[in-house]
This record gives sequence, C-alpha cells and structure tokens, in this order.
Amino acid sequence: MARFFLAGALFLFLLFHPGQINCENDQELKWWQILGHRDLVIDIAFSPSGEYLVSSSQDWSVRIWDVLEGKHIRRLAVQHRVWPLAWSPDGKYIAGGSWERAVHIWEVEGEMEKILHGHDAAVQSVAWSPDSKLLASGSDDNTIVIWDVEAGEKLHVLKGHGRWVRAVAWAPCGERLVSGSFQGEILVWDVEKAAIRHEIAGHEGAVQSVSWAPQGGYFASTGDDRTINIWTSEGELVKVLIGHEEGVFSVDWSPDGSYLVSGGRDRKVRIWNFAEGKELLVLEGHNRYITSVAWSPKGGYVGSSSYDGTIRIWEHGLQVDIPKHSPEVNIWWFVAILTVLTLTVVWGIKKRNEETKKEAESS
Repeated sequence: MARFFLAGALFLFLLFHPGQINCENDQELKWWQILGHRDLVIDIAFSPSGEYLVSSSQDWSVRIWDVLEGKHIRRLAVQHRVWPLAWSPDGKYIAGGSWERAVHIWEVEGEMEKILHGHDAAVQSVAWSPDSKLLASGSDDNTIVIWDVEAGEKLHVLKGHGRWVRAVAWAPCGERLVSGSFQGEILVWDVEKAAIRHEIAGHEGAVQSVSWAPQGGYFASTGDDRTINIWTSEGELVKVLIGHEEGVFSVDWSPDGSYLVSGGRDRKVRIWNFAEGKELLVLEGHNRYITSVAWSPKGGYVGSSSYDGTIRIWEHGLQVDIPKHSPEVNIWWFVAILTVLTLTVVWGIKKRNEETKKEAESS
C-alpha cells in the first residue's frame, strides 16, 4: 500500500514542482530581432504564456508575433493611433490606449474590438486587474478610469494627479493601484474606495513607468531623472538603482521578483539584481531610444522596443524560478491532487484485495 502512495506522491511532485531556467553567465548571450513595423515601435507586452508578444507602432498598427520564431501572427484592427498596451492575465484580451481619448479591447482569438470612451485627452497607460475583469487607464486629462470590461462601463474615476498620468500598474492582490504623473508624483490607490492611500514625491521630472513586483511587497518607478526607485507597498523608498545615462522610460520585474529590466533614452537595456541593487547586464544594440521593456513570463528572456523601429528579444543567462501554473488555476491543482490521491488509494486497495484473494485460494 505504501509503495502506491509514494508513487502517487512522486507523480504530484514532478507535476507541480517549479521549473528553473539555468544558463551560464559567461556564455555568449543570444538575441534576435522582430521586424515588420514601418515606423518607431511604442510599446510591447508578452502574453501570459510567453509564447506571443503584442506591439504598437507609430505606423498605426498593433501586431501579434510569435516570440521564438519572430513570425507575424496577426494584425489587430485599429481605428485610432494606439500606443500603450497590456495583455490580460487570463490571456483572452489585449487592451490599448489611444491618442484619440479611447481605450481599445481586442479578443485575442476572435474579431471583437470594444472601444471605451470616457477620457478627455490621450490615454497614456493601461493595466489589467489580476482577475482580468477590470482595466485601469491613465490619461493626459489627469485622471485614471477603472473600467468594468465586460459591461464596458466606468466603475470609478480616480482624481488626484495635478498633471498627465503617464503610468499605472495594478498590485497582485487586486486591491491597490499605483500611478505616476508628468510632474513626478506617485499615488498609491485603494481601488474599491477610489481613495488615495499614499502620496509620494517620486522623481525629479516626469514619472515614465511603474511596475509592481509579482509578490506584491514592492513596486518600481522610473523617471526622467535617470533613476529606478524601489518602494514598499506603503510608499517607503528602499532602493535607488543608478546606471542609466539618460531618462528611463520603462521597467519590469522578472517572474520571481529577483531581477528588474529597464530601458530608456541611453539606448541600453539594463538588468538589475533586486536584492543587491546592482546592475548585472547591459545589453546594447538599439540605435535609438528604447520605448518599452518587458520580462517574458517564461523567464529566460526579455524584450525591448525602440524608436529604431525594431523589437529585440534577449536571452540573459540568469536563473529565474518559474511556477508551471498560474495562481488562477490553484483550484484545479487541488482537484488534481485529490483525484490522483483517490485513484492511488483505490488502486492500492484493489491490488491488496487481489493479492489477499490469491493467497486465500492458494491456501
């Protein structure tokens, strides 16, 4: 009986144990380009699986790509110039903000395009809630709108910034939102109450991006002052990463929260160790400003987009721990565990009964 239980336990361990990506740091790092846009590339976002990437461009197109093959998959229908992008955590939708004051929602597997109107100026940033039901959009009208995506309606209008809202990011818990403005302030919001929890003097000059760590305890912000600031969820500054020679446009965390990637006006992609606050890698190749960086959910590579009209995918050679399953399917882990254990026990009992029966017959 014990051996059947151990077999089942071994099966579950192999099924659910987090994988790792292991590379040697001294090996030559690989990179490749994704080409197809006819003008500067504004933003990129990986799909939750890491297999695909969506990009927006000054050429008025929004395109989906196969990351590893660099192959163009699909061009999304657009009615306006779309710049900021976000792929929903459930993988079903892509959101984009436009200079024509609208938010666009596309179905990844379908043809639906939903356009949400409610801002009075250009939409500079978009971010999905962890459950993919809500969307936040930050605008040059100094407000953030929280949308019920299915209903296509406003839930809240968050007012507190004195200038343009350049960046928004949702906390993993889904209860908080962080935003940054053109005048350098950072606000942490209680979304349900539509109220400011913390007001922070974030940067000298515009805040260009914000990104929440996967574990939720910290968030990062970047600005025109060439710094990357790391804050606790309560708004306490804990680290300042210095290395960029000009303004930093974009920052993102590795899936395990161990590293950050950044890019900006100095045309260099930089990778940082979070715990030590040290720069680990400088990736060079773009010949104009880097507009956006993103860490693949697969962990082993990062992406960057640039005014030079290209997208680059970089293998970084660092070890990143990757859970095989997302938090949204935890209930199915539980069901799978119960099912396997039940079948293991039933099989063991049946096998034991058969052996007992044979022993009785032989005697």
